Amino acid sequence: MRPAPIHSNSLSWYRTSHHFLHYAELHSAGQLADIMAFAQEKNVSVYFLGNGSNTLFTRPDIETIVIKNNMPRSITPLSGQRFEISSATPVMQVLRYCLRHGLDSFYYLSSVPATIGGALAMNAGRGKKHKLSIFDFVESVTVLKNGRTETIPKDSLAIGYRKTPFTGIQESFILSATFHFPERINKEGNPILERIQWVRHHQDHSFPNGGSVFSQHNHVIMRCLMGRTQGDARWSPKTANWLQNTGNATGEDLLQLMQHAQKWHRRLLQPCAEELILIS
Repeated sequence: MRPAPIHSNSLSWYRTSHHFLHYAELHSAGQLADIMAFAQEKNVSVYFLGNGSNTLFTRPDIETIVIKNNMPRSITPLSGQRFEISSATPVMQVLRYCLRHGLDSFYYLSSVPATIGGALAMNAGRGKKHKLSIFDFVESVTVLKNGRTETIPKDSLAIGYRKTPFTGIQESFILSATFHFPERINKEGNPILERIQWVRHHQDHSFPNGGSVFSQHNHVIMRCLMGRTQGDARWSPKTANWLQNTGNATGEDLLQLMQHAQKWHRRLLQPCAEELILIS
């Protein structure tokens, strides 16, 4: 299987339209060898796409090889409340499984429309001040690289805030991860529903968006930018650090708003780090 060109607005949650010069859907690990050989032959970077919830395509024509993870979804029980979960499995599917079986889990990610592979790649979590992330429940990650499968213990991975060795352009494809979910101590209430209700109150989902844009930023600067527009792109007037496509915004429109925010951070000597993955 080799990548082929497509035109789509469904590969990112920003719903921007792009012509993808090299696109492939991965249904089995065996298909990856041909794609990687093609990438090496063409000297083109590769991006593994889950649900596209944290991805911004920045140009009309995308040269990067985009590989959509359509591997089988699975949650396989192991011993001792441990589970092997495939990378294509939606986060919400895992959380519903854990809740149904009385297990603790990363319920704060109920608002994140990501796959397990995407959540692992970005070390998705609740927020920097809370010091909670999906890797709190991870024992190991199994990856495919250079045609070989390798299981890597969590302690051997360089994991930072919203960053892992699998973030962005990469050569290693996450196949699955082994998780340990302890029993919930307090089984009252529904943490999934509670998180969704919190999201409805605090986050702006009135238009397509990719969630938080910067993992590190100055809150005063971002509040001052709320409501600013570029074409049909805008900073949400309700949720700071939140870009939206209010109609027919392009990736370039959204990128310009990002760059404007970054410029103000540089002028005021404030740190600013991207949480979105920018693909061109």
